[in-house]
Amino acid sequence: MHALFFPDGAKDNDGPKSFNAASKLRDLFIAAFDLQDTPECLTLHDEKELCVYKISLNPGYDFGKPFLVPDWAVFVPLPMFSLIYPWFAQHHGALDVLLHPNTGCPELDHTSYASWLGQKWEVKQSF
Repeated sequence: MHALFFPDGAKDNDGPKSFNAASKLRDLFIAAFDLQDTPECLTLHDEKELCVYKISLNPGYDFGKPFLVPDWAVFVPLPMFSLIYPWFAQHHGALDVLLHPNTGCPELDHTSYASWLGQKWEVKQSF
């Protein structure tokens, strides 16, 4: 799951799709699922336990693939999906969240296989 936000870069912007809004949602998620002492996710496809990725301010690179805007993401083990999805549905506010499986085909995972909470954002066409 990826929470996307505007790339305004301003740490003092409290807009509904700002860095601050995304950071607050991330902090709320970490607290809600008691992940304060859990290391951040380190890989793109080899995670096994619920973990949160660092905020990606570099869209299109590293953990920011394939987005055109900054995001932060969560790896959700399949048995936890029924807990995590409703939480995001209730708490995402004005932020838009992409939900996708990890089938091994990143392009289809982020496009054809994806679902959105909120508005759909464009993603890079080449992965």
